[in-house]
Amino acid sequence: MKLKEIIDKDLVKIGIEAKDKEGVLDELLGVIEKKFKIKNREDVKKKLLEREAVKSTGLGNGIAIPHAHSEFVEGIAACIGISKVGVEFTCLDGKPAHVFVMIVANPKYNLKYLSLLAHTARILSRENIRQKLINAKNEEEVVRIIREFEG
Repeated sequence: MKLKEIIDKDLVKIGIEAKDKEGVLDELLGVIEKKFKIKNREDVKKKLLEREAVKSTGLGNGIAIPHAHSEFVEGIAACIGISKVGVEFTCLDGKPAHVFVMIVANPKYNLKYLSLLAHTARILSRENIRQKLINAKNEEEVVRIIREFEG
């Protein structure tokens, strides 16, 4: 599964306003809720925080991919957030995260969820993609960059 199958301009937030990890999770959940049915927001947020407590999803190189399963999500939902200034996200390299991709899914969709998670980590590992996303002028440009690199 690829990001381009889910992401459109309404699922992109340029200019993340949050100043900490929990704020980013809240902000991104708000973006997801615009397009996807979340039956219990607090449960989904709790699952995301529990996942972060086990091991941070801040991968380093300016990337964080917060993700979790919840039976209160219908299918698979995702969104992208961009912060030019960066947000402390307990990244492996100790640096702030700039590109956030949140993925939440119903456990019934585990194989697609894992596929999307692996694919997202792989494409964001490329420096040129990260820089283009951070420098994107608008949400449409973020979507275009994702589609361009996913083919």
